[in-house]
Amino acid sequence: MKLVQKPIAFALAALIAPALLFAKSPHAFKGEVETQARSNSNISLAPSSNSGFDFASLKDFDQDDEGVDADDSDDEDEDEEFGDIADIDGSDYDELELAESDNPDEDGDGVDDLIDDDQDTGDGDDDSDDGDDGDGGSAGAKAAGRRSSSVERYTGKVGFAHKYQISKTANYASSVKLSLDKQPDRSDLGKLNFAFSTGPEFKLSDVVKLKTAVNYVRLQQNSENFLSTWVGSVGLDWDVNKQFGLGFNYNYQNKDVTDPESPDAIINTLTFNLDWALSKNDILKFKYSPTVEDSSITTRNKDNSGFEVAYSRKLPWNTVLGIGYKRDNVDYKKLARPRSDQINGFALQLETEFTDNFSGSLAYEERKLNSNINSKDGKNRSVVFGIGYNF
Repeated sequence: MKLVQKPIAFALAALIAPALLFAKSPHAFKGEVETQARSNSNISLAPSSNSGFDFASLKDFDQDDEGVDADDSDDEDEDEEFGDIADIDGSDYDELELAESDNPDEDGDGVDDLIDDDQDTGDGDDDSDDGDDGDGGSAGAKAAGRRSSSVERYTGKVGFAHKYQISKTANYASSVKLSLDKQPDRSDLGKLNFAFSTGPEFKLSDVVKLKTAVNYVRLQQNSENFLSTWVGSVGLDWDVNKQFGLGFNYNYQNKDVTDPESPDAIINTLTFNLDWALSKNDILKFKYSPTVEDSSITTRNKDNSGFEVAYSRKLPWNTVLGIGYKRDNVDYKKLARPRSDQINGFALQLETEFTDNFSGSLAYEERKLNSNINSKDGKNRSVVFGIGYNF
């Protein structure tokens, strides 16, 4: 916990500072507490604690039902104003990525050992590391969890946000989020994640908003600092009409891995969003997100081109049904043996609001990785139960 004390102090200072500068300005607060239990089965791909699907919430439908009152155009719903607390969340680093960040070229031959040591010899057998050495000293050992038959995982999150209205067209928003991830059978895979975001937001017109932010994420694994990362982001949201919304976001990320032998990286990400209200009870979301990662070790460079489609249907009893599909195409660069992965994900989710502040969800998720290197193929099925409280 000592490793996150300074970032937390910095975050709290940043939350308080705008209050001193704009003490007479309107301000608002928001908080959330979440807990999640995830049961992973049929695992040959690393489980993740990140749901990753952008389903519509019940409030999205409520806004469509109410419409926009011309007399109250400036009185926007607080939940819409805040959005998600600390959108940049390092807990979405799963065990596969954590493992493959370590010692990519231990033997110094210029070939990524995660490819070279695990690759198929061509005899038709799977010659990959079975992860049974258990010594924790290699990436294969650290990824042993992805060779298990089942894994139970528990996650808890707490977040807090503060927003100041500088003028009718400008706000200053800050948020902080802490996430704890535990896996009972693998204490070495426990993660503590701290995320902080701060920056101004501008209303360029009644339908166009510009958001800028600086985000900081620190991730601990097995009680040791694993990585820290700064992310600069700029985004534009355009409500074309009551049915269509378009969004654009650019992130520049500087990822610093603590282990001096592990690669750091500069990551550029573009994200394009389309939200389409098919009817008062149906919302379709589409996302396209290309990513370029330039690593300090050239054999770790990779390009990712992915998209996601998420359909949400409002049901009775304050319940929303979500169905989602996503695909990521990952090309690893400058390897002695070229590697290309395709990761397909599918999710089915039910989310219900028990009260205005208390909600619960139940989901089934499946991921499957197909690679040109046979030993890298894998899949993971998960059942996820979560509850959350907003205040």
